[in-house]
Amino acid sequence: MDFYGFPRSNGSVGVRNFIGIIPTVNCCNGMVVEIANEVPGSIALPHIGRCVFLGKDQDRLLQLLVGLGKNPNLAGVVIVGTGCELTSAEKIAQGISYSGKPVEIVTLEKAGNYKETIQQGVKKTRSLSKLIKLQSREKFSLEYLTLAIKCGGSDTTSAIASNKVSGMIADQVIDEGGTVLFTETPELIGAEDILAKRAASKEVNEKIYKAVARQEKRMLAMGVDVRKCEPTPGNIQGGLTTIEEKSLGAVIKSGNKPLQDVLESGQLPKGKGLYFIDGPSHTGEIYSNVAAAGAQVLLFSIGGGLPAKLPLNPACSGKFPLMPIIKMTGNPKGYLDIESSMDIYVGTIIEGKENYQEVKERALKRLISIISGEADSVCENFTKYYEPMNLYFEGPLI
Repeated sequence: MDFYGFPRSNGSVGVRNFIGIIPTVNCCNGMVVEIANEVPGSIALPHIGRCVFLGKDQDRLLQLLVGLGKNPNLAGVVIVGTGCELTSAEKIAQGISYSGKPVEIVTLEKAGNYKETIQQGVKKTRSLSKLIKLQSREKFSLEYLTLAIKCGGSDTTSAIASNKVSGMIADQVIDEGGTVLFTETPELIGAEDILAKRAASKEVNEKIYKAVARQEKRMLAMGVDVRKCEPTPGNIQGGLTTIEEKSLGAVIKSGNKPLQDVLESGQLPKGKGLYFIDGPSHTGEIYSNVAAAGAQVLLFSIGGGLPAKLPLNPACSGKFPLMPIIKMTGNPKGYLDIESSMDIYVGTIIEGKENYQEVKERALKRLISIISGEADSVCENFTKYYEPMNLYFEGPLI
């Protein structure tokens, strides 16, 4: 199966074609938004990153921002900095430049003042935006796709409908040479042994157990047992009773292929196949984690309930501009009320109107039409609200 995308010089393929404007630190968020507002075809990528983090988190900030800049959906990047931050514009630009895409820098220190920084940023962004007009979509096999998968608002229909279809799509993408990313370490708890059996090596098997143990240890250090706050109230309303039950449903969305590795936040996969990213379950951090790892699109399996009625996603940081988010539900109850908030409906499995194979083929066809630019996802059409991207950090803030 093929899709249409934009070829990049490093061999990757974008399903969207933007100039990304990335701040080095949250102090610069306002400037990147003003710059993007002046240049069609550009997107602002404001985030919560601060001047200084402790130890590993400082390295992670650099890795995440470089990874976001390398994402294939960006044809070029403008870095906007102050000039006094630890993660400098120069460091970020150097990391992104290894992807072969053009990178420009503008800083408050060199520009002299806020207004001049914006003016220089606009000029450099407009110059890069000329690249977009020269590029057109070409046909590619699924070998060039990195698909991220996530579930949310889980209920009793998730495991047997939308999560199951996500897993089938993931398997096909991998069979055709592509890459699939998933995350949410807290939602492996109670089902980690099932995923561990699919580890490609003993080392990967051990990484799975270590990631779950580390997550539980961090929560216990806060005096909290996850089994007392998971499932969430929304999950319970949807019929789930235990974290193990929720985790069993969550693992289904990863399909049946061998797990190649467990990645840290900000780390890129080293090959094709299925990869797990060690990270939280909150939607905002998941978006930035998978986008920084190279995902061009995310398939979001939603069980139902009140969050499904939102035009965005549960716990979402507004519209995520860097990649399309494709929402899929399998809950027949109340679907007509949420139809305008979903891209794909797979509840026909539960209704007995279609079998799994028929639904999978229909859902994959819809996904490909969106990534090929034939249609926008619901979230892409919802443009009234966005906020800075959440980034995943572990340590205390200073």
